[in-house]
Amino acid sequence: AQVAQFVEAGEFETAFDELYNVRLRDSEARLDDPTLKALATGLARQQQWGSASELMQEYIDTYPDIADPMRLRLASVFIKGFENGNSALSVLKHVDQELLPEDVRTTFRKLVKTARELR
Repeated sequence: AQVAQFVEAGEFETAFDELYNVRLRDSEARLDDPTLKALATGLARQQQWGSASELMQEYIDTYPDIADPMRLRLASVFIKGFENGNSALSVLKHVDQELLPEDVRTTFRKLVKTARELR
């Protein structure tokens, strides 16, 4: 609950630290879908690439059936934050392009192109 309050307040680094502390006491502690998504994307906006990518991967692992938008965000983090085209492509290969809306499909293609250029 404390983590969610920090996320709602836009205190993403504090929320991440609190999540870490909670998991020291309870390694099975998990955030709900909206809180995990908001924390991961908030950290990415603040260019906290390592923390953001860790939580994005957790989101993908926890909610694989609805994770394509998060896969795109994670690929973007690998490109912008780490300049790692191979990791971005590895994430993007799990995206079902046919299920993406056309505007998102365009974003997908741009990410693939940029990731290939970084290899």
